[in-house]
Amino acid sequence: MKYHRYFFRTILIVTIACSMGHPALAVNGQNNQGPHAASKKLAPQVRIPLKLTSFKKMLVRDKSGKIIERYIAVDPVTNTLRGRIERVNHFYISDFHIESIPLKWDRDLGNYRTKLRFYQRFGVNQDIEEYIGSVVVNGRLEADNEYFKLVGFSAEKFNNRNGAPVLAVEVGTPLPQAPKTPLLSKKAQNSKDY
Repeated sequence: MKYHRYFFRTILIVTIACSMGHPALAVNGQNNQGPHAASKKLAPQVRIPLKLTSFKKMLVRDKSGKIIERYIAVDPVTNTLRGRIERVNHFYISDFHIESIPLKWDRDLGNYRTKLRFYQRFGVNQDIEEYIGSVVVNGRLEADNEYFKLVGFSAEKFNNRNGAPVLAVEVGTPLPQAPKTPLLSKKAQNSKDY
């Protein structure tokens, strides 16, 4: 009776290990990882350049003795958001929580549209968040090794309820533009005949 119980425990452990694809239990050099093993391919990654400039409140006394509120831009924080193209991603940079929500991805043309939502974090452990605003970025994905880089640009400045600036955001990289050709030559521009 005692050995009978250990026999069934061993069978149960081996069955669970086989279903989880343990390398020591591979049959004919193949892991038995179940029917969903082939579908666990990771989604492609995207890189989104980001520049955040927050504002700090300063109280300044003017010549007449009045105290005036001024908002001064703090040194900007630049970062590259690295996330999956088809999933919602969360990023924590400085005192901000950024959520990227994919809206549209055209694989054939390489067009990509995403929405970035910004939250400011407060508290000792930064567990309190306040929604600031969102930015929608339209662009094109360019392949770079194993990931894609977003080429498209959007900028936004967010204010609080009182109209004071809270955050300035620049997302993406600008599209390369064709060089500007003047309509008139320099000689024609200098002459007064036109």
